[in-house]
Amino acid sequence: MELKPGYQSTEFYVTLISQAIGILALTGVVIPDQIGELSKAIITIIGALISIVPAVVYIFNRTWLKSKVSGTN
Repeated sequence: MELKPGYQSTEFYVTLISQAIGILALTGVVIPDQIGELSKAIITIIGALISIVPAVVYIFNRTWLKSKVSGTN
């Protein structure tokens, strides 16, 4: 099994988001009462990305594959 670089892992991004929320709360940019709302917004955005990104990647890969098969790069 080949290991991915750390920045390509899900764990990296989950940690990055949680640390960013903590820093925003500590610096007063986000009031602790707003963290719940911010977390909901982030979860919604992540959910949207999880559904959109695979479709876009699929379309890109199909287009690339068809161009390779037809000989047009």
